[in-house]
Amino acid sequence: MALLHAGIAAGKPWARERNLIYLSNAQRPDFETSGVMLLAKNKPALVALANLFGTEKPLKKYTALAQGNPPEDKFEVDAKLAAHPVKPGLVFVDSRNGKKSKTQSR
Repeated sequence: MALLHAGIAAGKPWARERNLIYLSNAQRPDFETSGVMLLAKNKPALVALANLFGTEKPLKKYTALAQGNPPEDKFEVDAKLAAHPVKPGLVFVDSRNGKKSKTQSR
């Protein structure tokens, strides 16, 4: 983001061609995943996007590799997840400080 802001401030051609005077990170993939960053070109768009993501209407899909078999073919889990405090790269259910998450089997 710092490089983008510096380019806008310096009037770089890519910023001028798009009439960019503002750019803010509206949504980004989680640190451990890949994906696309969503940037807002103005403050009203940023507010609208933040409100939309706050409603949980956008659907984000992740694919996971797991070991073992669940007890049922189809299931759904609603649990708050957080980074594991001791094992980097792992997550665990943290009902107090975790982020809302819903897992559905296919």
